[in-house]
Amino acid sequence: MDEITTTATFYLIPILLAVVVVYLLTKRSNLHGPFGLPILGHLTFLGKNPHLTFTKWRRQYGDVYQIQMGSWPCIVVNGVDLIKQALTQADDFSGRPGFFSGRSITGGKNIAFGRFDNGWIKHRKIASGVLYSFANARKNPVEEIIKQEVCTVVEMFKSKGDNCFDPKEILLFAAASVIYQICYGKTDHVEYDEEFKSLITSSTDFNDFAKAGNPVDMMPWLRVFFPSKVNRFLNIVERMERVRKQKVDEHKNTFDANNLRDVTDGLIAAAQSIPEVEMAELGLSDEQILSTLDNLFGAGFDTIANTLHWSLLLLASFPDVQEKLYQEICDVTGNTRSPCLSDKSTMSYTEATCSEIMRFSCIFPLALPHCTTKDTRIGTYNIPEETLVFFNFHSLTHDKDTWGDPDAFRPSRFLDDDGQIDKNMMSRLIPFSAGRRRCVAEFLARMEFFLLLTGIVQTCQIKVPTEGVRDLEPLFEMSLRPKPFQIVVRERDLGLEKD
Repeated sequence: MDEITTTATFYLIPILLAVVVVYLLTKRSNLHGPFGLPILGHLTFLGKNPHLTFTKWRRQYGDVYQIQMGSWPCIVVNGVDLIKQALTQADDFSGRPGFFSGRSITGGKNIAFGRFDNGWIKHRKIASGVLYSFANARKNPVEEIIKQEVCTVVEMFKSKGDNCFDPKEILLFAAASVIYQICYGKTDHVEYDEEFKSLITSSTDFNDFAKAGNPVDMMPWLRVFFPSKVNRFLNIVERMERVRKQKVDEHKNTFDANNLRDVTDGLIAAAQSIPEVEMAELGLSDEQILSTLDNLFGAGFDTIANTLHWSLLLLASFPDVQEKLYQEICDVTGNTRSPCLSDKSTMSYTEATCSEIMRFSCIFPLALPHCTTKDTRIGTYNIPEETLVFFNFHSLTHDKDTWGDPDAFRPSRFLDDDGQIDKNMMSRLIPFSAGRRRCVAEFLARMEFFLLLTGIVQTCQIKVPTEGVRDLEPLFEMSLRPKPFQIVVRERDLGLEKD
C-alpha cells in the first residue's frame, strides 16, 4: 500500500503544482485561454501549423489570451494594433526568454537572443552603425556584391536550358554568398572558400535541427533525457562559431583602421573605440560585439533565400504580376542597364510587389518569442514579468478586416488610385518586426531583396512547367517555406550594358 501511495504522490505533486501555477497566473493576469494539460500545457495542441492554431484560438478568446508552453507561462498577441502597441510600448516586451538554445549561442550574449539591458542596447547600436556605414559608403560595396550575385544566379538559370528545376539551392547559395562577402570581404571565387562551405553546411544543419523544435527550451528538465540532441545542437553552434573566430583572427592580423574592408573590420574598429571602463560597466566584450557576425549570417542567409524562393513561385504562378513588374523595370532602366538602388524610389509597383510577397508568404509567422521585462499591461490585460510572449504575425498579414482578401496575391493593395504607394496600407505591414527587437539589418535585407528580385526578373521570364498548376500552401518548419516546386526559365532578349 505504501508503494502505491508513494507512486501516486510522485505523479500527483507536479500535476497539482502545475494546476496551482496556472491558476495563480490566470488570477494575476486577468487573462483567459484554452484548457491545457498539466506539465505539457498546450504544446500537444499546437499541431503542424501553430500560427493557424493561434489564429483559431483568437476567434474564441480574443486578441490576447493565455496559454502554457511547458514550463513557461505564455500569452499570444494577435492583430496589427495590439502587436504594434506591445512592440513599441517602452521596453516592456523587449526581453528574450532564457531558452537553452539562446544561452548556448555565444553564451546568450548576442543581438538575437541576448538579455535586454543597457549592454544589449549599446551592442545593437554598434551593429546598426557599422552596417549602415558599410552599406552607405561612397562606393557602395554591397550593391556591387549583390549585382555580381545576380549575374551568377542568371548564368546558373540559363545553364538549365529548357529543363525544369527547383531554384532553391541556387538561391540559397546566392543569399549565403552575399552575406558572407558583406561580413568577411568581397571575393571573386567564394564557392572555393572552405570556410564559406563550412558555414553553409552548419547553417543548413542548424535550420534542419530547428525544424523539429527544441523541447529542452520549453521544458528545461528534459535536458537530462535527451543528451544526444543537446550535444548535437551544441556541436552545430560550435562549428559556426569556429569559422567566425577564424575569420576574425585573419582580419585582426591585417586590420587597418584607415581602410575598413567589410563588416568584420567595422566591428573590430567599433570595439576598439569603446573605453575599457565603459565596456566593463555595460558588461560588453570584444567577443560579444564580434558575435554580431553569427547573427547576421544566420538571419541573412536563410531569410533572403526563403523570400526569393517564394518570390519565384508567386511570380511564376501569377504571370500578369510578373509582366507588370518587368514592364516597370524596363520603363525605368530602358533595358540598357541593370536596376540600381537609386531606382527604388521611382518603382512603386515593384515596391508594392515586394511588400505583397512578404505579406503573402509571412515567412516568420511567430518570429522569435519575446519575454516581458516587468509587470505591464496590454489593452485591458495585466501581464506579469517574465511571461513568454508570442506575436502572431500571421494574424496581422492575413486579417480580413485589414486586407479584405488576404488569401489572394494582389500587389495593387499597396497602391493608391494614382498608382503610388499607399502609406496607410504599408504601415499595416511589419515584416521585420518593430521596436527594440526590430531586425537590425532590415535596410540591408530590403536592399538585397530589391536588387536580386529585379535583376532576375529583368533577365529571366519565370514559368511553371504546367499552366495553372501551383500549390501555394506553405510548410511550417519554424519558418513558412514553399512546398517543393519546379520552374522553367526563358532568357529575355536584352541589350544590357556592363555596369
